[in-house]
Amino acid sequence: MDLEVDAVHALTAHKAKGLEFPVVFMVSLVDQRFPARERGEALPLPPELHAGPAPRGDPRLEEERRLFYVGMTRAKEQLYLTHALDYGGTTRRKMSPFIAEALALPPAPAGRHKLDPRQAIERFAPAAAIAATRAPLRDDEVLRLSSSKIDDYLTCPLKYRYAHEVQVPLSRDPVFMYGNAAHAAIRHYYKARLLGHPVDADEVVKVFEQAWSSEGFLSREHEERRLEQGRQALRRFVAREDAAKQPPIQIEQAFKFKRGNNVVEGRWDRIDERREGVVIVDFKTSEMSDPGDADERARTSLEGDQLGLYALAYRETRGVTPAAVELQFVESGLTGRARVEEKHLVAASARVDEAAAGIRGADFAARPEYNACRYCPFNTFCPFTATRSGT
Repeated sequence: MDLEVDAVHALTAHKAKGLEFPVVFMVSLVDQRFPARERGEALPLPPELHAGPAPRGDPRLEEERRLFYVGMTRAKEQLYLTHALDYGGTTRRKMSPFIAEALALPPAPAGRHKLDPRQAIERFAPAAAIAATRAPLRDDEVLRLSSSKIDDYLTCPLKYRYAHEVQVPLSRDPVFMYGNAAHAAIRHYYKARLLGHPVDADEVVKVFEQAWSSEGFLSREHEERRLEQGRQALRRFVAREDAAKQPPIQIEQAFKFKRGNNVVEGRWDRIDERREGVVIVDFKTSEMSDPGDADERARTSLEGDQLGLYALAYRETRGVTPAAVELQFVESGLTGRARVEEKHLVAASARVDEAAAGIRGADFAARPEYNACRYCPFNTFCPFTATRSGT
């Protein structure tokens, strides 16, 4: 998480103590949630050990009321108290009595009402398709693009809409998590090298483990196997780089350039200065065992994907055309390489312009195609997916 991003803070009432915010939303304010459902003590305190007179009222309810007060008083300008009748299940929920107390409202009717049959059926009805249209952008509005946004749009405009505008939440993918953790470790290694600090494989592996997340794995065995695979791959990576003694000139360098009112942003993993000129390197944690396949992956990416955009970005921001681009596969140590030509930069420019024109014009018509839909993270609910039988 980027802590500098202006974003919503999600925290419990306990964690909110001592903090203040201009606007506060208190959510799920329904009976049996706030105040929480009464639970028996796992280890009750014997009556003879209670100090002083027995407390009046329900101590648990009093503590919940104090927490509610803490939440309310965190707001400096605006406070929203929210509740709903439906949080799943078979019954309609009742508003928290604390809302009635705080706002001097009449208490909610006693008891919770069961959903009628129509409501129960509607709960399990298919979700409505997300609207695939919006108003076109004005000519003077800035559109921010990246390699992933451009690729998503050109693969399927509706995929772009789901991912980058509607921002449909997805479960964590261990493949991407593994790649992010490995990139964090590689970045640490190169930063230490560029600063002249000592760094060894144990330190790099430690950074990898600190960046690791268990979310999304099928089982503990699956996670442990992948974690050990990453440790061994990074140890081999450090050994190769120590032996090569060819430090990069830059690592994890951000770029940004404009084409009209379209801003293209991204980040190069590594930039080398070699005899033939500048070489842009991108690290991949996917498996690769054949040198010919590695070269083909690099050529394909240069001709119509990420590496082509990276080469274009270098010329747009530095005024120099890179001599070559490379994909370095961390697992195997193989490198795929392709030489940069003018036609690759022209193709990358055309991809930027095509994606920008479609996004600006709000053209989000689906382009179902079996291979694209097969790997799309939204294929479980997208009404246009080509992966279901009969479509």
